[in-house]
Amino acid sequence: MWEELYFLRPIPNCTCGNPCKCGLSKVIAKYKENEYVICFLKGLNEVYNTIKTQILLIEPLPNINKVFSLVMQHERHVVNSSNNTIENKAFINTTYKNSS
Repeated sequence: MWEELYFLRPIPNCTCGNPCKCGLSKVIAKYKENEYVICFLKGLNEVYNTIKTQILLIEPLPNINKVFSLVMQHERHVVNSSNNTIENKAFINTTYKNSS
Protein backbone atom coordinates (compact mmCIF):
# COMPACT_ATOMS: atom_id res chain seq x y z
CA MET A 1 0.00 0.00 0.00
CA TRP A 2 2.88 2.36 0.78
CA GLU A 3 4.35 1.70 -2.67
CA GLU A 4 1.07 2.67 -4.32
CA LEU A 5 0.96 5.85 -2.28
CA TYR A 6 4.56 6.58 -3.22
CA PHE A 7 3.72 6.23 -6.93
CA LEU A 8 0.76 8.56 -6.51
CA ARG A 9 2.79 11.10 -4.50
CA PRO A 10 6.46 10.59 -5.42
CA ILE A 11 9.21 12.30 -3.47
CA PRO A 12 10.34 15.40 -5.38
CA ASN A 13 13.80 15.28 -6.88
CA CYS A 14 16.49 17.72 -5.93
CA THR A 15 17.40 20.25 -8.60
CA CYS A 16 20.91 21.09 -7.39
CA GLY A 17 22.51 18.51 -9.68
CA ASN A 18 23.99 15.08 -9.51
CA PRO A 19 25.22 14.33 -6.90
CA CYS A 20 22.89 16.23 -4.62
CA LYS A 21 24.62 18.82 -2.44
CA CYS A 22 21.72 20.00 -0.30
CA GLY A 23 20.45 16.60 0.98
CA LEU A 24 16.81 17.54 0.44
CA SER A 25 15.91 14.16 -1.07
CA LYS A 26 17.15 12.32 2.03
CA VAL A 27 15.29 14.71 4.34
CA ILE A 28 12.04 14.27 2.42
CA ALA A 29 12.45 10.46 2.31
CA LYS A 30 12.98 10.38 6.10
CA TYR A 31 9.95 12.63 6.56
CA LYS A 32 7.81 10.22 4.49
CA GLU A 33 9.14 7.22 6.43
CA ASN A 34 8.21 8.92 9.71
CA GLU A 35 4.76 9.67 8.29
CA TYR A 36 4.27 5.98 7.46
CA VAL A 37 5.30 4.96 10.98
CA ILE A 38 2.97 7.46 12.64
CA CYS A 39 0.03 6.48 10.41
CA PHE A 40 0.64 2.80 11.16
CA LEU A 41 0.84 3.40 14.91
CA LYS A 42 -2.29 5.58 14.92
CA GLY A 43 -4.18 2.76 13.22
CA LEU A 44 -3.48 0.29 16.03
CA ASN A 45 -6.13 -0.30 18.68
CA GLU A 46 -5.81 0.34 22.43
CA VAL A 47 -4.23 -3.05 23.14
CA TYR A 48 -1.04 -1.67 21.59
CA ASN A 49 -0.87 1.59 23.58
CA THR A 50 2.20 0.48 25.54
CA ILE A 51 4.25 -0.46 22.49
CA LYS A 52 3.04 2.63 20.59
CA THR A 53 4.31 4.88 23.38
CA GLN A 54 7.62 3.04 23.57
CA ILE A 55 8.16 3.30 19.82
CA LEU A 56 7.30 7.00 19.72
CA LEU A 57 9.92 7.62 22.42
CA ILE A 58 12.70 6.07 20.30
CA GLU A 59 14.98 8.76 18.91
CA PRO A 60 15.27 8.79 15.93
CA LEU A 61 12.00 7.11 15.02
CA PRO A 62 12.71 3.62 13.58
CA ASN A 63 11.73 2.71 10.02
CA ILE A 64 8.40 1.06 9.24
CA ASN A 65 9.90 -2.45 9.00
CA LYS A 66 11.45 -2.18 12.47
CA VAL A 67 8.20 -0.78 13.91
CA PHE A 68 6.18 -3.60 12.39
CA SER A 69 8.63 -6.11 13.83
CA LEU A 70 8.39 -4.54 17.31
CA VAL A 71 4.59 -4.60 17.19
CA MET A 72 4.58 -8.25 16.09
CA GLN A 73 7.00 -9.14 18.90
CA HIS A 74 4.75 -7.36 21.41
CA GLU A 75 1.71 -9.17 20.02
CA ARG A 76 3.40 -12.58 20.40
CA HIS A 77 4.37 -11.68 23.97
CA VAL A 78 0.79 -10.68 24.84
CA VAL A 79 -0.66 -13.84 23.27
CA ASN A 80 1.85 -16.07 25.08
CA SER A 81 1.16 -14.31 28.38
CA SER A 82 -2.60 -14.69 28.01
CA ASN A 83 -2.24 -18.38 27.03
CA ASN A 84 -0.12 -19.02 30.12
CA THR A 85 -2.72 -17.28 32.30
CA ILE A 86 -5.52 -19.38 30.81
CA GLU A 87 -3.49 -22.57 31.27
CA ASN A 88 -2.68 -21.63 34.87
CA LYS A 89 -6.35 -20.96 35.63
CA ALA A 90 -7.32 -24.29 34.08
CA PHE A 91 -4.65 -26.04 36.14
CA ILE A 92 -5.86 -24.36 39.34
CA ASN A 93 -9.47 -25.33 38.60
CA THR A 94 -8.62 -29.00 37.92
CA THR A 95 -6.38 -29.14 41.01
CA TYR A 96 -9.11 -27.64 43.15
CA LYS A 97 -11.68 -30.15 41.86
CA ASN A 98 -9.33 -33.11 42.39
CA SER A 99 -8.56 -32.15 45.99
CA SER A 100 -12.24 -32.27 46.99
